[in-house]
Amino acid sequence: MDRVQRGTCDPETEHQHDDHCCLDCPPGTHVLNHCAIPHTIGSCQACPLGEYALKSPLETCMQCAQCREDQEMVSPCIGSTNTKCQCKKGYYCEAPDCEMCQRCTERCPEGMEVLQRCNVTADTRCGIPGTGGPQDWNWTPVLWVCIPIVFILPVLGVICYGLWKKNQRRSLGMDDGRASQDLQSVSLWSSEN
Repeated sequence: MDRVQRGTCDPETEHQHDDHCCLDCPPGTHVLNHCAIPHTIGSCQACPLGEYALKSPLETCMQCAQCREDQEMVSPCIGSTNTKCQCKKGYYCEAPDCEMCQRCTERCPEGMEVLQRCNVTADTRCGIPGTGGPQDWNWTPVLWVCIPIVFILPVLGVICYGLWKKNQRRSLGMDDGRASQDLQSVSLWSSEN
C-alpha cells in the first residue's frame, strides 16, 4: 500500500486525503469525490450560482460576498473569484478590508481649498491656498541657482577655449612674442637666400 507521511504532498497542487495525495480541483470547482490513485485528481464539480472556489481541496464552495448599501459592485462573483466591491461615489474607505464607507467631505473649511478630491480610497484633502500642488511651486530658489549658471557657463567656456589655444601654441613652440619673432627671422632668412 502506498502510505504517505503527512506533509509530503505538494502544497501548491495537492492535498492529503486518507493515506495518499490527491491533486486539487481547478478554480471554480469543488471536490465531489477524492482521488483513489495517488497524485491524480478525483472528481470535481462546478460551483453553483452564488458560490465560488479557488483552487483547493474543499468539498464545498464558498458563498459569494454581497456588496453593502454604501458600496457598488466592481466585478461579479464568477466561479473562481469572489465579488469585488468598492465605495459608491461620494464615499470612501482607507482600509483595504473596508468594513464601512465614510461620506466624503464636501467642502473645505473657510480659508482653505481642495488639494485632492475625494475618491474611493481617500477623503477630500484641504489646505491653505498656495501651499499644496505643482501649480503653486515656488520657483524663486530654482531661478537663483539657474540664472547664474546660464550666464557663467558661456564665460567659462570662452576662458577655457582661450587657455586651450594658448597651450596649443606653446606646445608647437609658438609663444605669442617668440612666434612673431620666429616668423620675422624666417621671412628675413628666406629673402636673403
